[in-house]
Amino acid sequence: MTIGWLHSQFQTALKDLNDFLETLGFVMERWEVGPLALRDLPARIPVLIGSTDPLPNDRPRGILLTAQIHEALPALVGEFTDEQQAAEEAIELNNRAHHNEQPYMLVFQFVRAAETERLAGDPARAVIDLNTAVEIFVWVTLTAGGELVGAAVEEVELGNQAGVKKKVRKHLAELLGKEIDIDDPATVWGRWFGDGYKLRNRAIHEGASLDDDAVARAFAQASAVFLEVKDDLEASEPLKRLGQLLEFEAPRTTDTREDEPLGIEFPWD
Repeated sequence: MTIGWLHSQFQTALKDLNDFLETLGFVMERWEVGPLALRDLPARIPVLIGSTDPLPNDRPRGILLTAQIHEALPALVGEFTDEQQAAEEAIELNNRAHHNEQPYMLVFQFVRAAETERLAGDPARAVIDLNTAVEIFVWVTLTAGGELVGAAVEEVELGNQAGVKKKVRKHLAELLGKEIDIDDPATVWGRWFGDGYKLRNRAIHEGASLDDDAVARAFAQASAVFLEVKDDLEASEPLKRLGQLLEFEAPRTTDTREDEPLGIEFPWD
């Protein structure tokens, strides 16, 4: 039995419970009664595995363990290290945002929200927030970039009224001085619109449930978009400063433990 197997058993049980809770709340017209998200539960929960063979006295026997169901573990005092430099950087970033010197602050906030949702086990919400971050990112880049290149305010506002695909394909491409093919999966924008953006639409318009693999793809695709645009901005003399304000680095990847064995010994073996 692997960690992934245990997670799949728990997710099946949680879905059954949530289907009942949603129906119960609807039948009773008690709208506060509804499904439980992983983030509503502790990061570690007790698990009881019972044997199909009873003890000689016909009493059941089993083994009790704890299992981690999401990554939003509480921060313990003993785990903190000296974070003075991080605190100073956060204060500086926040101050620049308050003085309108950091136009991408709202993008950073939605990326953080998406990462939080992902850690807490809500893939659909994570992808929705991530898509919001990308759309705001395009809007901010067109607005702030247009100002730097001396574009008319009315022209920039008109461009930002277009749908996100047209904004990227036409207006962002013109700002960056390059062609952007949003249909080509060999490009970062093509991969984003062909997958990550569609995942958001499935979650919103179809109520689809998303899995961890889908979320991981979406984050990788969005990160590639941010980094490529940052490079494009910094390669342009009038837009270089805007690229430097895009304080974004490729996110760290974590190895999945789904294929690891549970590592427990059963007393009845």
